[in-house]
Amino acid sequence: MVDGFDIDEASVAAARKHAANAGVADRVHFEVVDVTGDFGDRAGQYDLVLAFEMVHDLARPREALANMRTLGLM
Repeated sequence: MVDGFDIDEASVAAARKHAANAGVADRVHFEVVDVTGDFGDRAGQYDLVLAFEMVHDLARPREALANMRTLGLM
């Protein structure tokens, strides 16, 4: 299972469409989320957490990176 997060609704809609067209929508989930916000109950649920071409665009990169750390298995 793969989860993708983005704050832009249009980007998430496009990602969902691409996943459906590729036949992987049952294994890939995209959600509109502010990655600098609270991920709450997702802490420690991921084996791998990646950020592609986005950290340099964030107004609060430290918060996003700290959240990424909490998402990974501890």
